[in-house]
Parts: sequence; structure tokens; C-alpha cells
Amino acid sequence: MGRFSRLSYGIVVATAASLSLGLVACNEHPVTLSQPSGVVEVVISEDLGGGEKIDILWMIDNSGSMCRSQGILRESITEFVDILDEVNIDFHIGVTTSHMLRSCEYYQEEHNGEHPNTWWACNYEPIAVAGKLQSTPQPIPGPDRRCNHPVDPDTAEPIEEDLTPLLETMEAAFGCLENPSDWEHLWTFGPGMEWESEQQWETELRCVLDDEPGLNPGDCDGVNRSIEDFFPDTSANPYREIPLVLRSEDYRITEEDVTADGTLGAGDIGRVDLEAFRDDFACMSLVGTRGSGFERGLDAVNLAVSPQMTGGPNATEADRDQYPNAGFLRPDARTGIIYISDENDCSHDGELDQQSPCGVHECTIQENRLEQGLESHITPVEDLYNEFILNLMATRAGIDTSYADTLDELTNEDRNTAEHIRRTVLPTSVHGRIQHLDEIPARTPDPEIPLECPEDPRPWTNLYNWEVPKSCITAMGRGWSGHRYSQFLSHFDQHFPGLNSAGDVPGEICHPFGQTLQEIALFFQTEVASCLEEVYACSGFDDLCPPHATPLPDADDPNAPGHCTPYPGYNDTVASALGSVSADDLPSWSAGDLSSLQSNLGDSGIHYALDTLDIDDSMRQELFGQLQSQLASDGEDVRYYCDTGVEVRLAIPEDSDLTVDDLSTRADSQGEPYCIEGSYDNPRFPNSCVVHPDRYEWIGCDAVTDGLLLDWVDGNWDEDIGAFSLIYRCASRAAEASAAATDDDDDSADDEE
Repeated sequence: MGRFSRLSYGIVVATAASLSLGLVACNEHPVTLSQPSGVVEVVISEDLGGGEKIDILWMIDNSGSMCRSQGILRESITEFVDILDEVNIDFHIGVTTSHMLRSCEYYQEEHNGEHPNTWWACNYEPIAVAGKLQSTPQPIPGPDRRCNHPVDPDTAEPIEEDLTPLLETMEAAFGCLENPSDWEHLWTFGPGMEWESEQQWETELRCVLDDEPGLNPGDCDGVNRSIEDFFPDTSANPYREIPLVLRSEDYRITEEDVTADGTLGAGDIGRVDLEAFRDDFACMSLVGTRGSGFERGLDAVNLAVSPQMTGGPNATEADRDQYPNAGFLRPDARTGIIYISDENDCSHDGELDQQSPCGVHECTIQENRLEQGLESHITPVEDLYNEFILNLMATRAGIDTSYADTLDELTNEDRNTAEHIRRTVLPTSVHGRIQHLDEIPARTPDPEIPLECPEDPRPWTNLYNWEVPKSCITAMGRGWSGHRYSQFLSHFDQHFPGLNSAGDVPGEICHPFGQTLQEIALFFQTEVASCLEEVYACSGFDDLCPPHATPLPDADDPNAPGHCTPYPGYNDTVASALGSVSADDLPSWSAGDLSSLQSNLGDSGIHYALDTLDIDDSMRQELFGQLQSQLASDGEDVRYYCDTGVEVRLAIPEDSDLTVDDLSTRADSQGEPYCIEGSYDNPRFPNSCVVHPDRYEWIGCDAVTDGLLLDWVDGNWDEDIGAFSLIYRCASRAAEASAAATDDDDDSADDEE
């Protein structure tokens, strides 16, 4: 539903006379006005051009152990996008991986096919390419058995009798096919088909997986298949074409969609088709588990946003032959990053050898060398941060930053641009629980992490001469410390999750992190759309609120005080307390009225729900007293604001050909006017009108519990009123201090009398 208009936070204090008759320009500072009553009023104005923009790049680890995490991601994406759509954010979404090998063509053409990575890039993982946006599914599992079987919740070991996770991956891949009938022989059994029976299919599948449960001696004799034979042939381009960039505008429901689909209504126009988006993202995010075990997540994102991949601010999709990620990042959009990895970042100089006897654990040995000041292949996080900002400057602002390796080497002018770019980045991460190097227990007789890979095999490890202990193990997955992702995020003012008491960004990869992804979406929503946090505060349901400085023309009593109402972020808390109240606690209430109130509370808040009931003021006060007692008993600290402390106005922008008549004729898809009749004559706000409160609602800023986001009820609002400006007027929290000072003055006057 709707959108929220972006607010500025700086405050310029002025008198009513100094405001003149002009409007505050879009994205300029709001103005505060001291009213004769002592109330401080904040006025904020901006243009209504369209939803706020954010380009979100997912870096999804595609190494062998990531299948469960990718499943959680696919299951959670609907709620993620629904949160962004709630305030009509204009988003681009793309996916890259931690795999930093080049394409098969590169190794064949530049190295005559003799490079050691040729087989990996051409045969084992031919889809993922370093820093490139990816939308083609890669469902073929890697070597980790936990990708094929469920995991025992007590031991975290695979239950090999059960193939459900592998079958679910197959099903997800088949849902992405262009022509499923061309590949039905892969999952159809019977005479003349690829497999005579389902039992034969499963037996041969277990043979190629080397799974012993259910196999008898001789079952695999003569089986000359590989795991690739159970999946569509990637070289035949079997999957439907998924866009490299999922754009919100491409998924918004139109009038034609409503006409064609009887399940849709006029109120759906303008909203994102979540089912269509989910289906595309499910295919795009099926990046598989065949990527390099040297997970270079920070490197991958840096390359993905670099001008060599994007082509700079003027490149478009037509330029993708030369710049594969062109058209993803927009100069005027914020940049959101989501790192998802179960291992630490191993961004390096390209010289690390994965064939080391310590394998991927060589990354931690090299990190230890870096920490000790010794020669190391690992790239310092500080260098990766500098590279990231420099690349974004080149891509989004078109600035040639090749003359500088660090931000300190930039010219003063370019340094200012770098700071602006930095403030528009919203990095987030889902990684393993943090263990810093000095906290990782040794896996050798030596008390410390080695500085070289031990030469002799160690009998207490299964595979490597030295390996890093896992930082978390659950039935949902395993994880190693993600402290390099934590260090990278810490370079930014705003990031998610926030720092814990140890100064780290906590890791959630071993848990069902669907809720974390929703919180990331709320973080993006709040940071991009912003919050109105300056509203006149009050202390509880029965606290008195002043009437608005400009009473609404259609109000029954224009001078009636407003409601003291909880911020929307506390609606669940209030609903829980209300659920604990019984009709026995409210002598004047019937059980039916209380039940109706409890079921109708909804997102609009308790005062709206009460207005739907036929009750008098004494019944309201009786409820408020009981509800306040219940909240106190529950130990809940709820914050409240005065709902008449906010007024929303539509205004004609400067240099516009629109007239007041245009304002008066604007209506939503139901034919209801946006403007309240007779609200055009405020001399302080010429060429504007008060928006009827039924045309919008206030929703909560979840990252800022006591804040408000404006949500237009009609999803087609941008076509109806997008050409106008929006003005917010609100009584500020600063009014509390002013009111208190006024009360003190009144008391003094009474004493003198």
C-alpha cells in the first residue's frame, strides 16, 4: 500500500512571519514555527514524484555448505518484498555470489584452457562468474551431504535415509524451466522412460551421491551416471529467462491486470505482484553450492558495483554485452547490500592456492599473518572499504577515481562526494557468530593459529592439516565466524544488525533467519522512507491533546482535542494487553462489544477501532483505565502521540501549470476526493489543501518504534497526485517543554493574584 514521503531532519527555527508565503523546497530543512499558544510547529515540504529509490544487491554465498541458508532465503522473500512495497519503495534487486572465478570463455581464450580453474569454470560451476549479476538457476548440489538430507536436530548430522531437501531443490529448479515437458523424462518413470521405476531412479541417484542407506551390494554395478544426469542440461539453456535486475515497476499491478484477474480489485493497482516476484526471485537466488570454497564476498560486491561491470551512471541494459551489470545501480538511488554467508570473508589478491593441505582454512592462516604484520595474501578490510566507496563513486557519480587508492588521496571536492555516497549506503549481513582470531581455539598441538599450513597430516582432523573450528552448529546449518563482514559494516553510520555490547555485528546464519531478513527489509524501509519523529507527545490514553492549529473543516467539533494514541509500532503490545482484559473487568461493557474491539483493533489503532462501536465517553474511560493498568502490569512502556498533531496537505509545486481546480478534482480509484472541501484558504499555505485522513494511514517505523510513516490507502496514488508536493505540519515534541514553561508562568500569575 502507498508510500511515505522522505523527510529531512535538520531544523531551522523561525517565526511565522519569516516563513513568508513560500514552501520549503524538496529535501531542504523543515521549518519550526512558534505559535502564540506556546506550541512549536514543524513544517516540512517535498515533491511527490514517486517512491523512494533503493538498489539492493544480494551477495549469496554459493559454496558447498550453503543449501539450507538459500532455502530459508527463498522461503522468506515474499515478506521481505511486502515490507518494501508497504510504502511503495522503488527498488532494483540483483544477485551475485561469493564465487570469484572468471568465466569458462576467459580461461579457454586467455589461457588456452590450461589454467587450473578451467575445469571448475567450464564443467563444475559454469554459471556463477566473478562479480556478475546472476539469474540462471544452479540447482545441481555440491559435495556437502547436508544439502541432500535433513539434519538431526541433536547431532547436526545428515539423516541419509531421507532425500527431502534434494527433492525440494529439484522441484524448485523444475519450476524455473522454460518448457518443463522437454525434461519430464527426468522425473517420470515407466517402460520406455529414462528409469523403469521410481525405485530404480532413487537407487541410481543414491549411487551417484555415494549414499549407502537403502543400497545393497551390487546395486551400483553398471551405473554410469553422474549427478548432472538428474538435472536439466544447463548448456541447452533450459530455464526461462529471468531478468538480471528485478525492478519493482515491472511487477506492479495495472488496471489491465485487474480486468484480467477476477481476484484483484482496484485497491491492488500499483502494488507489487508478490507471487510473480517470489517466483522470479526463487529462481534467481537458486545459486547452488558449487562455488569456490574461498568465499570472497566483499571482493565480489566490490567488483559487482565497479564501473568495469556497470559501465558508469549513463550505461543502460543495452550496454550489457560490454558491461554485464549495466542498468542495476542508479545515480539517485540508495545502495543496499545484503551479505549472506556461513564462512568468513576470504577476499585476497588472487594468489591463494585452494589445493593447500589446509584448503579453505588457509584463509584464516593468511588472516593471522596479516594480523601479525607478515606478508599475506588476504586483503585488509580497510582496503576493501576504500575500494567499495571508490567504485560506487565511479558508477553512480561518474567520477574518475583511478588516481586514488584510498579515500584520503581524493581531492577535497571528490572527498565530499565520497562522504555523500557513503551516507547513502545501507549494508547488512547474515553471517556466522563472531569469533575473533584470538578467540579461535587451536586445532594443532600449538596454542595459536599457525602462520603456515602444517606439513604433516594431523590425525585428529578428518581432512585438513589444520582447520578452523565452527562458531555455531544447529539443525539449520553450520557457520564459521563472520568477523570480517562485521568489520566492514562498522565503517558505515547505518548498518544492520547494529553493534552488540562487544562492538560486533552479531551473526544469525545458524538460525532460521527469515525474521532477520524481515528486519533487514524494515531497516531499508525506515532508512529510505524515513520517519516522522517530531510529533507532539502525550503520556497515555486519557491524556488531553490540543486541537490542531488549523481545525479540519468537516470535523463535528473543529475545536475538539485530539486522541492520545500509541505509535503504530506498539499496536501488537496494546493488542496483547487488550486480549488480557475480560468483560468482567469492564462493568459497562458487553462481551460482544469487547470481542468486536479485540478483533477489529488492526493496524489503524485503538481509537479507530473504538469509533466503530456505539459506546459513550464513560465506557471509553473505563476501558482506558483497565488497559493502562494491564500495560503497567505487563511491564510495557508504550509511547504515545497526539493524532491531531499532524496535518497532511497537497500543494502545487513552484513553476507548475497546475491550479487549485486541479487539486479539487483529484480523487482516488474509488472516486473519493483527496482534498477536504473548503481547506484551500489558509493564507500561510496558498495553493494547497488538507488531505482527508481517510485517504492515508499512519504505519510504524519498526526500526524507530515511536515514529510514523505515511501510507497512501490507494495503491494508484502516484498517478492521481504524483504531480503535487506534500506538506507535513505537526506539533513538535518540543511543545512539551513550551507547554510546561507556559504552565509555570500561569502558576506564578495565580500566586501573584
